[in-house]
Amino acid sequence: MRSLLSRISPRLWFILILLIAGGVMAWIEQRDRANDTDTSLGSQQEAPDYYAEGATYTRYNDQGEIYQTLASPRITHTPNDDMTHAETPELTWTASGGDVWHGRGDTGQVEGNGEHITLSGHARLRQPDNDWTLSTDTLHYTQQDQHAWSDVTSTFTQENQTTTSNRFDAWIDQDRAVLEGDVKGNYPPSR
Repeated sequence: MRSLLSRISPRLWFILILLIAGGVMAWIEQRDRANDTDTSLGSQQEAPDYYAEGATYTRYNDQGEIYQTLASPRITHTPNDDMTHAETPELTWTASGGDVWHGRGDTGQVEGNGEHITLSGHARLRQPDNDWTLSTDTLHYTQQDQHAWSDVTSTFTQENQTTTSNRFDAWIDQDRAVLEGDVKGNYPPSR
């Protein structure tokens, strides 16, 4: 056996060593990538405990009246953070005064009991009775104080009037809105 190994040329030994070293390095790299993927998936998004497709959730107040609905083509729930995730959600809220409000976005998150809702990506809040719309990238809503807000650039539109600001707050039960930070408006004259 020793004589067989001594007959192999140095060039062939060099190639064999390179192949073995390359194989070991590729194996180590693949193992590291698999571990990184498992870690990042586990920390970013855990496996959902349930999902629903083409679902509409309806919430009722103490008097048995509908005050909130969430419709989405796909809804998932993750148990550890008790968060519901919705794709292209459409929300409807009924304020204590009876006004109906509509919200939508590319994605949505509802915290456990529905107290805090976040719409992200092309988020919109509409109040059809007064014909106004708020457009922003991220919209937050808390049920307890019926407060909707955005901390990023927001555009408020009513008929042909437009106002833009860096921050927006609205209390839907009070029909009150506040625009703050670099507020700019465009109000064409009535004809």
